[in-house]
Order: sequence, then C-alpha cells, then structure tokens
Amino acid sequence: MERVLDDESEKKILQALEYAGVFTSGGLIKEKVLFCSTENGRSSFVRQLEPDWHIDTNPEVISQLAVKFLLSLLAQWVLSAFMMSSHNEYQLQ
Repeated sequence: MERVLDDESEKKILQALEYAGVFTSGGLIKEKVLFCSTENGRSSFVRQLEPDWHIDTNPEVISQLAVKFLLSLLAQWVLSAFMMSSHNEYQLQ
C-alpha cells in the first residue's frame, strides 16, 4: 500500500516494482498493490481489509487505527460480559 499524488505516480511505482522483479521472483501480485492519495485513505484500506497486522510510521494513521482497535476490543468485552451475565442468570433459575 502506497500513498501517491496522481495516476502518473502510481504508474511509475508499478514500473519500478516490475523492473526490480518483485512480480516475477518476489511473489508480489501486481493486482494486489494498493494506492491511495491521503492518509485517511490508507487508514480506510487497513480497516476494510482487516489484516492480522499492519506496520505504519504515520502517527495520524496509527492513532486512527488504534481508536478502531480499542473500540473493537471494548465491543468484544461488553459482548462477553453480557453473555456471561445471561449464562449466570440462566443457571440461577
């Protein structure tokens, strides 16, 4: 995933990757190379793809993804607490 300014920049990056041989010997699939024009776009890609891990150096992107991750953990915790509470009530009856 790479941030680019325009379509021409995207083409140049693809050409450089192709010239370096990463599509033939590196195992990278050309159709799976992603481009965006903003940091918000990169955050959106990561959220939608839901990868197991993501490495980023931009503090804005890291912050956006951290908030999403923490909200996800909170939702899982609330659901688990609700399920345990419902299970305990069922056992008491």
